[in-house]
Amino acid sequence: MKKKITAMLSIILSCFCISNSIVCYALTPSVQTTTAQRNYIAYRWTYYQRGYKEYNCLSYALGNTSSWTWPWGSTATESEVTSYLSSKGYSKINYNNGMGPWANAKICSYGWGSDVKHFAKVITAGGAWTDDVIRAKWGQCELFNHPDGNPYTNNEYGPLLGKYR
Repeated sequence: MKKKITAMLSIILSCFCISNSIVCYALTPSVQTTTAQRNYIAYRWTYYQRGYKEYNCLSYALGNTSSWTWPWGSTATESEVTSYLSSKGYSKINYNNGMGPWANAKICSYGWGSDVKHFAKVITAGGAWTDDVIRAKWGQCELFNHPDGNPYTNNEYGPLLGKYR
């Protein structure tokens, strides 16, 4: 009975009014990762909540939880990301060697060299490198909190490349 009620509520909550008509769709629950998979992606993580497959890390960082956002090929260059985020009202924060205050950062980018592969949202900016909470949606998986801005292992997303406010 609980499952039926939950499913019905999901459908009801997924209904939106568009131009005087109602469009309904059910969101697809995110893939559930194992602890081993999570540890492969990040050094430090805390499970936050289930996500949905319809949106990704960049969408989540921008506040969009209804559609996938990735306006580039498989990866984007830092300059493409900076240009795209600039069109959304964000500016890149310059810093030395990835350290230093967040200076009101709202979005972080991660990757290798100049290839960006991942984004996260700054939830709280404590002012120091280790005082912040970063939240990220991992592809089609769940959402996770990270206790600092550089939580990823060398296996998946890569180190911090940029901070944007």
